Amino acid sequence: MLTDEMVKDSLELKWRKRNIKFSLIFIGVLFLVALGCCVINEFPIVFGLCVFLIYFLICGSFVLYEWITCLLIYKQKAEYVIYEVVFGYPEISYLAKGYDYFTVAITKKDGDVVYRKTKPMWSDYFGSKNKTWEYSNEKVTVAYNEQRDKLIVLGKYGFKEGENERNY
Repeated sequence: MLTDEMVKDSLELKWRKRNIKFSLIFIGVLFLVALGCCVINEFPIVFGLCVFLIYFLICGSFVLYEWITCLLIYKQKAEYVIYEVVFGYPEISYLAKGYDYFTVAITKKDGDVVYRKTKPMWSDYFGSKNKTWEYSNEKVTVAYNEQRDKLIVLGKYGFKEGENERNY
């Protein structure tokens, strides 16, 4: 069973919180640009606020989705079962350009094998938190909710204390 600390330290939640942070920074920059354009070009402030409102509704919906998903992970943590899997080779995500995902095989207690894809949160680009090469062909701890068919990546299995991930 998952604990609050395991969920908090999971790669999935860190990735979602990072998405929220970048979206909020983007919204803040758009607000400043819209306000600056109104002041410099002497447009009515209402025009700038309308442009900002449109961008806010678009970006804000992503922030709201990520936030609700984080809350649901905490709320449904009792439904998750922890598994140790081996990430194979990464697959390229065509929707999230430049990011990779892994397909994992989960062997359930009754012997059935379920194949699930992770979120595209790995990349070898500069500035990426999760490097693809660090996780390829490595043993990783995941949590799977069979009822809702959800997969959460907790972290690399067997790391020592004080390194990048926690040892579960």
